[in-house]
Amino acid sequence: MQSNNSEKREPAFSDYLRVLLRNRLLIVGVLLVTVGVTAVFTFTTRKVYQAQSTIMVEVEGRAGGVESVFGVPSFMQLGITNEMLLSNQVEILRSRMVAERVIANLRARPDADRLGILGSKAHPAPTADLLEELVASTEISPIENTNIIRIGAKAGSPHEASVIANTIADAYLELNRYRARGEVAEVKSFLEEQSTLVRERLSKAEEALKSFQEREKVASLSDETEAAVKKLAEFEALRGQAQVDLEAAERRLSFLETQLSAQKTSLVEDIGRVSAPVVTELRNTLANLEGIRTRYLAQGYTDNHEKMQEINRRIEETKSQLVDRTKDALSKEINLQDPFSYSQQLVEKILGLEVEVRTLRARVEGFDGIIRDYNGELEMLPGKALMLARLERDKQANEQILVMLMGKYEEARIKEAGQLGSASVIDVAQAPREPILPRKKRNLVLGFVAGLLLGVIGAFSVERFRDRIEDASDIELLGDGIPLLASIPSMIDGHRRQGLFRARIGRVGVTKVCSGGEDSRVLLAEMDPRSPASESYRSLRTNILFSQVDEPLHTIVVTSPGPSEGKSTVVANLAVVMAQAGNKTVVVDSDLRRPTVGALLGGGTGGGLSDVLSGKMALEDVITRTRVDGLYVVGTGTLPPNPSEMLGSRKMKQVIGELAKDFEFVLFDSPPVLPISDAAALGARVDGVLLVVRCDVTAGTGLSRALSVMNGVHAKVIGIVLNDLDTHHRIGGKYYDYDYRSYSQSDEADSKRK
Repeated sequence: MQSNNSEKREPAFSDYLRVLLRNRLLIVGVLLVTVGVTAVFTFTTRKVYQAQSTIMVEVEGRAGGVESVFGVPSFMQLGITNEMLLSNQVEILRSRMVAERVIANLRARPDADRLGILGSKAHPAPTADLLEELVASTEISPIENTNIIRIGAKAGSPHEASVIANTIADAYLELNRYRARGEVAEVKSFLEEQSTLVRERLSKAEEALKSFQEREKVASLSDETEAAVKKLAEFEALRGQAQVDLEAAERRLSFLETQLSAQKTSLVEDIGRVSAPVVTELRNTLANLEGIRTRYLAQGYTDNHEKMQEINRRIEETKSQLVDRTKDALSKEINLQDPFSYSQQLVEKILGLEVEVRTLRARVEGFDGIIRDYNGELEMLPGKALMLARLERDKQANEQILVMLMGKYEEARIKEAGQLGSASVIDVAQAPREPILPRKKRNLVLGFVAGLLLGVIGAFSVERFRDRIEDASDIELLGDGIPLLASIPSMIDGHRRQGLFRARIGRVGVTKVCSGGEDSRVLLAEMDPRSPASESYRSLRTNILFSQVDEPLHTIVVTSPGPSEGKSTVVANLAVVMAQAGNKTVVVDSDLRRPTVGALLGGGTGGGLSDVLSGKMALEDVITRTRVDGLYVVGTGTLPPNPSEMLGSRKMKQVIGELAKDFEFVLFDSPPVLPISDAAALGARVDGVLLVVRCDVTAGTGLSRALSVMNGVHAKVIGIVLNDLDTHHRIGGKYYDYDYRSYSQSDEADSKRK
């Protein structure tokens, strides 16, 4: 409802409730449509099932067992935290590498044709689309404060959801085992290759020694030479062991490098090129310490000797410092904090291996120096003795190296067999019983709430643009302080009354029976005096009598903002109840354009007001008595060409004065205010103006403009009448009828008893 005077009264809760009741059909309609659309969507959309499996990632003993074979620092020693490890595994589960394995495993299943994600045999889904769909339909999430990861998979069937979840877990475990065994398998393969080569060299050395002894008839060396050869063979065996360790570490570096992403494949070179002063100094220190250790070995010190223990301790400290300083220098150039994209675990381990490679190289160089010294001593032997010493040295060195390789190979083989990976399945995904989507109850509840909310919003939106008066609250908002004197209910509310009205049509000469405006004329106050409408007219009469106590009203213009609003019906019924109360009343049909009330009251068929104003007839000649005692009527007469001028003339003022002397109440039925100026001209000359508005017909802006017009001519608007109010829908008509008729029946009983 639009209004320029809404500030006259702040809307109350009852006003909002009235808006909702007024637009209840709209609210119910929107609610039903919204709930219906939600129900259709809910029951027709594709069902989605979710299955979950859980895996646990082990924290301890996760380095793979290679450390015990070659002494490389573990992840825990390199500073890998539990949170970082778990984050790494989550990202691995989300990676494209795992997704590709999952798709390959799904396609290899015997029931692949039952999996909707793969498409049909005739139209298989492209791998790129499968990857996107698989990533979108899976949820990988770690459980807080645990080492457990939850794998969730969504699909169109329970079987497919469980299959996808379990396949993801299996693919991850397969990759995890491959990575756990990868280094050990690489080392075992290398040891196997080296063992074969050393065995061949040993066989050749033994054959060469035997042939030389048989040919040269030389059986053995002197004791001094034998001791020197034995010592030299030991150092060559140690040098060979260091060389094997060096090559194994290099092989492991190569393996770990392949595990990194393509953009980080130069990591080993980056680490090797780190040239910070502290790093360079530590590298030189490590090389010097390895040289000292080698000399201690040459002097015959064992690992239990105090000097050997001290030098080993210093070497380990230097290696640890070198790892830390290299990492610090490297972090300035590349990001080591991203747990997955740069594979923090691999970076940390590669740092340790790079230090180990440098240590082993220094160790090999140290042994090379000692071996050169011993070879120099052997060169002083005679020719046959020298050759025999060399052959004996080769044989003994290869024997010791082969024993060392076989021991390491067996150890690596055992480690490989024991590597089951750092993860294990806790719960295998089971086919879910119920779908997670659509959530029927939740959707219907949300649809109901959304429909109700949209309906309420729609109701207030419609109300904002509504421009029709529907009840008394609209009068309070738009009436500009003018009181509502009466609300006239609809005249016909049932078949019983319609029969009553038709039975009395002949007595009053009415041609139509219905409620409302100028085409529905019924003297209800006379025909059915005990009806709610008649009581409303009597209330209107009382309110008019007491509205101006100090200045009694005698002449009243009854008009309306526009046509078809029931002003003629109101003025006729008001005149009847005034006459029934003993007040001598006359009704003047001053609508000189479309006269109505004269015919409604059954009088004024001869001359009328226009004839008096034109001087053709005297006033007393046009006053006609009606059947109602004390009620008279003045008809319109001949319709003039200039109604406004006649109603605003001095003669009209004189007629009003004469009628006011002869009658207690003079009621003028005037044309509407807005279309023409007749009502304004007449309203300025009478004691008061009564404005009639009709429910669902009169516009709010029309009422405001009508009041503005009357204020412009200084007409005194005494009140507003709300006509044709639907009591059944607005104020509870059944209760209203019951209440009034109960009192009416009581009055009839009292009359009969009297």
